[in-house]
Amino acid sequence: ACPDDPDLAVSLVRKAASVSHDGIAVEAACHLAALEAMAFTEKNVNVLLDRAGAYVQNPVLKDMIGDVRDICGRESDWRKVRDYLDPKYGYEVFPGCCHMIPNHAMVIAAILLGGDDFQKSISIASSAAWDTDCNAGNVGAFNGIRLGLDGINAGADFRTPVADLMYVVTSDGGSVVSDAVIESKKVLQAAAALHGESVSVSNKRYTFEYPGSLQGFAACDYDHGSQACIELSNYNEISEENGLLIRCRHVADGVTADVSTQTFIDFSKLAQNFSTVASPTLYSSQKVVTEAGLAGSPCTGSQEAVTLRPYILYYDIENQVRAMYGDAVLLDETKKTFEWTVPDTKGMSIFKLGYEVAGRKRFDGDVVIYSIDWKGAPTDFAQRGMLMTSIWNTNPLWLAGFASSAVQFAADFKHTYCVSNVEADGLVTIGSREWEDYTVSSTVFYSLHEAGGLVVRSRGHKRYYGAALMDYSRAVVYVQKDRERVILAEVPYSYQEDVGYTLTFAAHQEKLEFSVNGEKLIEVADATYSGGGAGFTISKGTMTCDSFIVS
Repeated sequence: ACPDDPDLAVSLVRKAASVSHDGIAVEAACHLAALEAMAFTEKNVNVLLDRAGAYVQNPVLKDMIGDVRDICGRESDWRKVRDYLDPKYGYEVFPGCCHMIPNHAMVIAAILLGGDDFQKSISIASSAAWDTDCNAGNVGAFNGIRLGLDGINAGADFRTPVADLMYVVTSDGGSVVSDAVIESKKVLQAAAALHGESVSVSNKRYTFEYPGSLQGFAACDYDHGSQACIELSNYNEISEENGLLIRCRHVADGVTADVSTQTFIDFSKLAQNFSTVASPTLYSSQKVVTEAGLAGSPCTGSQEAVTLRPYILYYDIENQVRAMYGDAVLLDETKKTFEWTVPDTKGMSIFKLGYEVAGRKRFDGDVVIYSIDWKGAPTDFAQRGMLMTSIWNTNPLWLAGFASSAVQFAADFKHTYCVSNVEADGLVTIGSREWEDYTVSSTVFYSLHEAGGLVVRSRGHKRYYGAALMDYSRAVVYVQKDRERVILAEVPYSYQEDVGYTLTFAAHQEKLEFSVNGEKLIEVADATYSGGGAGFTISKGTMTCDSFIVS
């Protein structure tokens, strides 16, 4: 976001790094920020290190960087460099949880020893121990900027296996499962805003508009039956148009080519030593709009009756993977736009969106998906009633689509959920920022508590609208923005523990409505948030909730 502007980069990174770190660790982050900002145009590593030194004041950090540069100027074997650094800067000298000094030393060493070889630089960083993932990430980010796509592509194929897929760490659950195209657009818009400019980017979800982008699409590993050979690339590599290019070989009667991308966590591939909290990006009743066709390149075999059929993969109530298919669409060399309303999964999380290429006769050719998109909130998404099926499975996957900052969010053996929080403002949310105008409802049974109710337009767990019953005596609607809460309206309302109250919270344009048992208690207008997820809020207590319905 700050090309050739190290001052701005350092300023922003200092604020970001200070959320979780202080002291010398923040200064090292600023050193990396300066290096990366200047690497957009300056390619000489030693020149960059000279210039970035102006942003380092701490004598320990300054001396260490100088020492690393000195040893790397005299020694080319990274193992010998590592042996030299360890007794001076290793974890024995700088104890604690992943101390910055040894790791930053190895980052600088890997950059210097790797030279202009992208693969060599990240190989050194990921082989030299200490905090290898972060070190390789920092080296890769710097050299990705400095060497560009040509540098990344000069060695092993690092891009296709990843296919741009990203998990972004945030309490805004619908923003977690993402890809490099979506995040690049955000960076472009942020960079423009920082400089008082505007930039035009497509607002469709999948547009494949950057060189070689796949946006998470890969050959689908679900058992669809007999599979044809496929190769994925971007249409912009051989033409002036963007699109997912599906090169098919030996598609025939009963032999299909299937590709898919993640819309939620694929738990079969998730590392168990890290916790990943996310919400799906796609839901039942949403309308998926796809633009696709056959590529104009010569094909062998028959192009008659080549079809494209959308499908979803989702986790059922027993944590098993299931598939649901849409209707097949006949393709030709013209671009065709078709819509598919995602079928009802009974509230279970959809984790992949896919497309099946099929034909009655042999087809060796190319299919292009030009764009895929869906807008707005689902018209009918619900988890209803008691869904717990076993006392032995206390963490069913149908709960996993919610992002929870409440101390306890669990399946209940009488109602659907139990939510509790010792402190104020425990939130449980699902959905994404594309959810704009919708209504959410649930029947709530209060235990001891200070306040509890529903949330709409959540953009993380510190920015949202809340509608709650409080202190057994009143109903409120409020807007939360970071640490500031503004009560938009409140009315007296007497209620009791262990009695079901059907709460309904609606957001349509600027109008917010809060109803209890069908009686509208509050109607108020506010324009702070235009879209975001929905869920529950609980403060200093517990409530059980029966069903969760978005419409």
